[in-house]
Amino acid sequence: MSAREELLQALSNQPEKVAGQVLMYLHSLPGYIAPPKPIDAPAVDYWATHWSKFYGAFEGEEWPEPEEQEYEVREEW
Repeated sequence: MSAREELLQALSNQPEKVAGQVLMYLHSLPGYIAPPKPIDAPAVDYWATHWSKFYGAFEGEEWPEPEEQEYEVREEW
């Protein structure tokens, strides 16, 4: 079994969050060469290429609500 097949098999048993983090790590390694895009491929916006990796990364996480602060008292105009 090749290293790629072993990695795919190991990742298939992991939660999607873990698999996504491993994929991001592998893409960040020096020497990673992204597959070439076909010449007739449509232009892709920045959302689809970068931010889509992080969108939903904290889904299901609980966020503590900030404490209510006093209203700022301003002088009359």
